[in-house]
Amino acid sequence: MHPPIQVQALTPQEYRHKGANIDIIYGFHDTPFGECMIANTPRGICMLDFVDDNREFILERLHSKWVNAHIQQDQNLTAPLAVSLFKFGAKPAKILLSGTPFQLKIWNLLLQIPFGQQNTYTSIAQQIHQPKAARAVGSAIAQNHIAYLIPCHRVLRTDGGLANYKWSINRKKQLIEWEKTVQANSFTM
Repeated sequence: MHPPIQVQALTPQEYRHKGANIDIIYGFHDTPFGECMIANTPRGICMLDFVDDNREFILERLHSKWVNAHIQQDQNLTAPLAVSLFKFGAKPAKILLSGTPFQLKIWNLLLQIPFGQQNTYTSIAQQIHQPKAARAVGSAIAQNHIAYLIPCHRVLRTDGGLANYKWSINRKKQLIEWEKTVQANSFTM
């Protein structure tokens, strides 16, 4: 379905220094799920955020996450990424993660949820051998700064409910339904 994601994480020193000496180029682009902001480094996408009519808030979030990085806007450099990320059969995307060891563990588990399928907070807590950590799992998922590529939209409540989603419950539902449609169509091709 969707090609594998090539993952790299900041070193502990880079994480502590909040992106010092990292160059970030960002741009705003339309997607099938609304406008997004893509921030990219030479090592991979470090932020993909759906905008929802508040570019200033998204830029504040980018600058607060990457306080010491060199950040500049260049729509032309990020446009090819925006086109390829939401296209069936796209080449693998590269991402650069910035988080705590626990967050990195959870985000890497999310990357293992197959395209078009879902998992639960409780099941993920069980996978890390901390069955009572469903809330901590939810908190780590909420700190994800790379929408869609780190598929937090694939995580549901134990009862199958959509639960919270940083980029709106409606968008989460759209992403889940889109993946199901793409998956169903790929089996008929």
